[in-house]
Amino acid sequence: NLSAFLNLTAAAIVLGGTFGSLLVHFPMSRLVGLFSILRKTLVYAQPEPDAVIAKMVKYAERASREGMLALEDDSENATDAFLRKGLRLAVDGTDPQLLEKILQTDVHQVELRHFEGARILAAGGTFAPAFGMIGTLIGLVSMLSTLSDPAQIGVGMATALVTTFYGAVLANALFLPL
Repeated sequence: NLSAFLNLTAAAIVLGGTFGSLLVHFPMSRLVGLFSILRKTLVYAQPEPDAVIAKMVKYAERASREGMLALEDDSENATDAFLRKGLRLAVDGTDPQLLEKILQTDVHQVELRHFEGARILAAGGTFAPAFGMIGTLIGLVSMLSTLSDPAQIGVGMATALVTTFYGAVLANALFLPL
């Protein structure tokens, strides 16, 4: 019965506590970027290396035959932003060493953003189980405070166990795998 796992109090404790801790630990601008990171992580399709290599060879052959300006249309129509920038710089006659430095800087910036996203997700994977345990303690205190009413003992115990479950699932099925 899945309804046994639905507990708004437990969800509020684990989700609220986890995201509240992330807000304290990271700037809001970074956390807003987390949604973009999640979208890209879940939807991104890695291009096949052979297809990328073939495309680059095609560009090199065309530039060799017709000159760099022949790639101008390709530079406008490229779907990959990194490739589009590289082609535009090449078509504009940017010095090859400068072009390489610009693109390496872009790659480094992407790596830094990805590293920051990984740090946020790892922190969420740490905070969620901790708030699951905090919720367990809250549920147990609630349960013990109602020992005189046996009907209420189950409510406190359910909150205690479900918060542990929520924290473990949030950490191990969402934050840490991502």
